[in-house]
Amino acid sequence: MSCRELLLNPDELSLKGRNQKIFVDKLLLHVRAILKAYHPHRTTIVKDHHRHIVSSEADFTEETLRAFSFVPGLHSIHLVKSSPLDIDAALELIKEDLPSPLPSKLSFKVKTTRPNKDFPMQSTDINRYLGHHLLKAYPEVLKVDVHNPELLIHVKVLRKNIYVATKTIKSVGGLPVSSCGHALTLLSGGFDSPAASYLMFRRGIAQTYLFFHSYPFVGEEVYQKVLSLVRILTRYQPRTLLYVIPFGEIQKAIARDCKPAYRTLFFRHYMLCLATKICAKIKASAIITGDSLGQVASQTLPNISLLDNSTPLPILRPLIGYNKSEILNLASTIGTHNISILPQDDACSLLADKHPATHPHLGYWNSFHAENDFTPLLENALQGIRHTRVDWNGNIHEGHGF
Repeated sequence: MSCRELLLNPDELSLKGRNQKIFVDKLLLHVRAILKAYHPHRTTIVKDHHRHIVSSEADFTEETLRAFSFVPGLHSIHLVKSSPLDIDAALELIKEDLPSPLPSKLSFKVKTTRPNKDFPMQSTDINRYLGHHLLKAYPEVLKVDVHNPELLIHVKVLRKNIYVATKTIKSVGGLPVSSCGHALTLLSGGFDSPAASYLMFRRGIAQTYLFFHSYPFVGEEVYQKVLSLVRILTRYQPRTLLYVIPFGEIQKAIARDCKPAYRTLFFRHYMLCLATKICAKIKASAIITGDSLGQVASQTLPNISLLDNSTPLPILRPLIGYNKSEILNLASTIGTHNISILPQDDACSLLADKHPATHPHLGYWNSFHAENDFTPLLENALQGIRHTRVDWNGNIHEGHGF
């Protein structure tokens, strides 16, 4: 289907009152970034009665339309045609947009919204009028089904024009990226952290990623797996940066010096310490993890409470109440499942005790910190950090430091 006009349907922006413009501006920044990256033709974005219409001098490609399906803050995008405020002209546009060739039978429904209250017909009257004339034009083919139609025809009566759409693309919903801040996401090659990242994109959080590379316990192939996940998650924001920090020497020291049952807890503690330092450098105001309550030993309530003291920053855990099956379903939905399921070495699992602490003893926790200074190891890790920038085309640009 050829299309040169798109009508953007934001999700939660109507709830934002006086702050709505801030959120709309963030959404339009994302939209313009997509147009710049995927659509090398002249476009305009105009506002018509609190809705934004993107118009182009050339048809939007499937690649461009697909990019719009990954925009947080957008509920959906209508592929529209516009007419003046004339209901019969709108009817003719609908006829032009019906599937070609028409099937032998097709159920349909007309759904009208009328923000322009000066238009003389009410929404229900428009539905009836258009439905009646479509049935009259195609009596052998069309039938009305208001509950489960095969074809849903959207009609928007705005201030300047009537817009009709027979095709709608579902998008991410939620809030525009960066409208609610910037966070550092601790990303591994598993199922949980990519799913957590997606959920926080929907809540308007721009994200930088941090991967703890446990060399020599794992090789470079684990980094490549994480990079593949980042390429998928990059769909949801215009620019993505992945930091890779060496963590193997810190794990060696922890495994050597602490009780085996506490190894994973101390691994997580020093990960959060490093993440906090990186947040200060990149101006991120929260840390995102894939924790799910009770899923593994380090995610019991006592352990989560203890680890919260590792950083002054809020730790966002969007999966905290998810079952594993729900996480796997979400991973399938966002396209990360088939990468996360690939086998990999995991240093935390390799070094973990068979009976990890689930109710840690605070006295031992405090005495370990009093007797062991990991500051030099943490500083060495920060000195060895490298970064990878990923764009929407999957291109990568690697470098060292911040």
